[in-house]
Amino acid sequence: MMKGAPDFFCAAVAALLLFGCKPSSQASVDALPRGQSALFDAASSAPPLQRGAVDTQLTQLANELIARHQPNEAFDPELECWRDASPDGTRYCLTATNFAKVAEGGRDVLYVLAANVTPADSDTYQYSHASAGWVRAFAAELQPDGQLGTDLAAVGGARYGSNGSSGAEEATLLRLGHSHHAWHFVSGGVWQGIVVTQHALLAREGSTFVEVSAIPETEEADQANRYDIAVDFADITRRDFPLIVSKSAVNLESLAASTSAQVLERWTVERHAATGLYRLPNEAEKESMP
Repeated sequence: MMKGAPDFFCAAVAALLLFGCKPSSQASVDALPRGQSALFDAASSAPPLQRGAVDTQLTQLANELIARHQPNEAFDPELECWRDASPDGTRYCLTATNFAKVAEGGRDVLYVLAANVTPADSDTYQYSHASAGWVRAFAAELQPDGQLGTDLAAVGGARYGSNGSSGAEEATLLRLGHSHHAWHFVSGGVWQGIVVTQHALLAREGSTFVEVSAIPETEEADQANRYDIAVDFADITRRDFPLIVSKSAVNLESLAASTSAQVLERWTVERHAATGLYRLPNEAEKESMP
């Protein structure tokens, strides 16, 4: 049986086939009752800018930040990406998939998420069903003139998903605490018709990024329901904001949340003090919740 593992979800989906997964933040916003205070909304997140977006300056800065952490000879001019490899020797080529400028601690910070390309016509970057995608994250201070300043954080590499696809292409930067942010995307796959997907939250912790979510989107043992997440901003002075997790029915034909389905359950979950992870509440915890 497959288990949802918080270790970048690699073990959980090692044998999965590729499944097109998208972050479900907006779905969870729509499912929450109107008037509930300080919930996730468009103003509280930093929308990602794709390569080729109108803001060419940020595009250039994102590429410059990746280049700081990669040797010059690693750049592949044909594919416009940086060659990299996981510890097991799997070869990847990284591109600036998502990036955003946010205000954090009284300064402007550039966040960049790099994920591997999967070119169909390249013999170098072909992946098996068991091959995870490769993700790296970076953050740097922006100077008053808009140029790159001091590096703030970087992660050497994290494996997500299957078939060489991490799901990070659809990532969104969320404010997850008073002075830190996290990339949110959904990662996973399909194995013999069974969907297993997880909410990834790759959060900046000091000078690195760590995975802080153990929340599934779709569980192996429950294909009829899915979980969506939203950030609770009720107290913006907190170091770590709670998450609101909603459970709703799935349209089994489209494998998406049913637009007409009612929310079956909803919980507000805190980041666990011992493990550092957001997770679903156990039965005893559910009974004590208001």
